Amino acid sequence: MKEITIIQTETSILAAYKENTRISIHNMFPGIFLGFNQINTKSLPIDKFTGLFDRKIICTINFCIIGICEIWSDKGNYLYMKSGNMSVSSERASVQFDYPTGFYYGAEIYITDDVFEKSGSLLDYWNIDLKTITDRWQHKQTTFIGNTPEVYDEHIKKLMKMNENGSVDLVQFRLICLMILNLMSRSIPVPEPLHISALTPFQVNAAKSAEEIMTKDLSARYTIPDIADKLNVGESSLKNWFRAVYGKSISEYMRDMRLKKAKGLLSDTNLHISEIAASVGFENQSKFTSMFCKYCECTPTEYRRKSNNA
Repeated sequence: MKEITIIQTETSILAAYKENTRISIHNMFPGIFLGFNQINTKSLPIDKFTGLFDRKIICTINFCIIGICEIWSDKGNYLYMKSGNMSVSSERASVQFDYPTGFYYGAEIYITDDVFEKSGSLLDYWNIDLKTITDRWQHKQTTFIGNTPEVYDEHIKKLMKMNENGSVDLVQFRLICLMILNLMSRSIPVPEPLHISALTPFQVNAAKSAEEIMTKDLSARYTIPDIADKLNVGESSLKNWFRAVYGKSISEYMRDMRLKKAKGLLSDTNLHISEIAASVGFENQSKFTSMFCKYCECTPTEYRRKSNNA
């Protein structure tokens, strides 16, 4: 397929980028849009999506369901969201969105600068005050990031379930968007913002370089001192930066990557278990089987049989 395919209808924009990355944006009301992001890539260049909006976005309300998203914003800030977080922001990505774990799933409400002119009476009817939302949630800063309050869960889960089922029910989408904006305008307590330590470009790049080195060949086993020495950084610093970017320790991340690769080889090849163990970096079949059973709750042989019978 082409690198990016964009289909526009009267009410929606559907964009497909490379393989298994889908973005849909639905026009709720003039100046209010609802988007769904199903990402399976490590980066998404901004220039590939220029022109999707013909108006300036003044505020984005983002709900992260699964994964990690990070951006260097147009205001020079490092923004970082992970599963269970929400953000209210007037910042935009300057170059690209990055997804360190290679996947992301979430929903967004976009507000554009013509909302007051074209949907002012609707906002008044629903007691939605966008200035109150930005004042309360952003605290005169450009971005709020915090844990999503439970009061929004029912609405977000309903939106995501409808999207997963392929249902584009604009009436329901519109109603839920209005309910979320109404909740955000009311005196419900705003959660405490997450004080995520800002990383410098050097620190982020060091973490990503470490990930690239370790995952390029899973049969190789690098130690943290090896990687730190290669990158000319301290071991403790590298471990802290890696956890900040990927949401897991280096050992947890590599364990998950090895098991994910092993599952694919079990499902898609006829390689012997010992060959698969070696190819994903285990010293022997016994250690591989023990680890696989612990985290996958079945033996490699059982997993292969279930996959073949699926």
